[in-house]
Amino acid sequence: MSVTAERPAGRRMSSLDGVIILGRRPLLLAFLLGCGVSIVASGRFTRRLIVDGTVSFAFVPLCELIAFVIVHRLPRGTRSAALR
Repeated sequence: MSVTAERPAGRRMSSLDGVIILGRRPLLLAFLLGCGVSIVASGRFTRRLIVDGTVSFAFVPLCELIAFVIVHRLPRGTRSAALR
């Protein structure tokens, strides 16, 4: 899956485009978790259960984004010793 945005030639990427691109995968993850909840709970996809599962498990991609922001803002020398 490509993360780059398709845009007309000569058009620069705005900050809103970057936010949309950054938000796609966490939203997809939340949707897939909602689909999983629907299948496990009823054996089929129902809109009510997909929405409920998506909202209920929205903390998963939110925690991933928070962890990414924390790690991204750390100075390079303070990251885990396991990576050395």
